[in-house]
Amino acid sequence: MSQVAAPPVFAPVHRSRQPVAVRRPTREEAEEAVRTLIRWAGDDPQREGLLGTPDRIVRSYQEFFSGYEEDPVALLQRTFEETNGYDERSWC
Repeated sequence: MSQVAAPPVFAPVHRSRQPVAVRRPTREEAEEAVRTLIRWAGDDPQREGLLGTPDRIVRSYQEFFSGYEEDPVALLQRTFEETNGYDERSWC
């Protein structure tokens, strides 16, 4: 597993209207947090059926929050002609 520190993430703007830099936990820290939640729920994270769960949970959160790394301006400037296979004809 990688020990590379992730770049800082900016939290939502607070009352000062300035984004606040937040240290992003490493993947290992995120997986350990999932193990902690499993223990909190009363189960053993080392149990055979749960060994891969921290990795699966972290990957799912990574996908769920992947939009934070996208440029919203570039995304909104995209036109329908730039999308693959888009067909505006209606066959109904």
